[in-house]
Amino acid sequence: GFTAAYSVKSGMPDWVTALKINGDFRGRFEGFYADNPAFEDRARWRYRLRLGITANLRDNLEVGFRLASGDGDPISTNQTLQDNGSKKPVGIDLAYLKWTALNSPTLAGALSVGKLENPFVFSDLVFDGDYTPEGAGEQLSYTLNDKQSLKLNAGQFVLDEAGSSGRDPYLWGGQVRLESIWTPKVSSSVGASILAITGEDSLTSASVPDINRGTLRKTSVASDGRTVSLTSPVNGYSTLVADAGVTYNLDSMPFNTGVFPIRVFGDYLHNFRAEEASDGYQIGLQFGKAGKRKTWEVSYRWKVLEGDAWWEELTDSDFGA
Repeated sequence: GFTAAYSVKSGMPDWVTALKINGDFRGRFEGFYADNPAFEDRARWRYRLRLGITANLRDNLEVGFRLASGDGDPISTNQTLQDNGSKKPVGIDLAYLKWTALNSPTLAGALSVGKLENPFVFSDLVFDGDYTPEGAGEQLSYTLNDKQSLKLNAGQFVLDEAGSSGRDPYLWGGQVRLESIWTPKVSSSVGASILAITGEDSLTSASVPDINRGTLRKTSVASDGRTVSLTSPVNGYSTLVADAGVTYNLDSMPFNTGVFPIRVFGDYLHNFRAEEASDGYQIGLQFGKAGKRKTWEVSYRWKVLEGDAWWEELTDSDFGA
């Protein structure tokens, strides 16, 4: 009866059918080490704080809003402990409207607009987990039979608004996935996607946050003939992404509640618009799945991500491109 009681006390209109508050805090230590003698080994302490509200409305509508720590980095909400305990900024991490237009036992579909959760299913080889794109996302799921479902995801994201030109950069993407449950213990997933960026000439270091590393950029020489700055990417992006995974569920595992999944997975990327440094791949093994109380996970991944396989400002901020 919380929703009804809250509605009476707060004056919340009756078309708000449910209100949920969510949030989390994470503390983190990072060590940076390399064999290169020119690299300076270092360490830092960080935290992440998030607080959000989700309101379910009538007619299958959902409104979400979330604040998060960070300093404006689009691919990280971590905040570094520094500057003598200075006050740290908080920004808008989510602000969206989601309409679940289709909701039947065999067919489900939703449209989201605003600053939203990523509609795609990708590893951090493609998108950092903290990235919340701005624009629109569509998700469609069709149940083929009692063992398999087909999912279609699409996104149209605004990367920047170029006030001095009409060539605003956008990201366009489409993804198809087949998810199968073969037995109570064995399941699999396979996916194929195309991601493309238009107006990439407007993605200059001065226009969008230049946080990550890896992408080959054009150079601009100042009038004095000496000062050189990096500007937009040399290559465009039309990147194919393929992924697959197989999961085996154990009935139990020490210190874990419920089934214990063991997953083998892999990803592959190729950018058709780059002549070199255009590929990336990842293979990994994961034990367990953390997230709920009394669950844990540990995983190992081997990654190779060449500099122009995908735009550096979207992929995992810890690994780079």
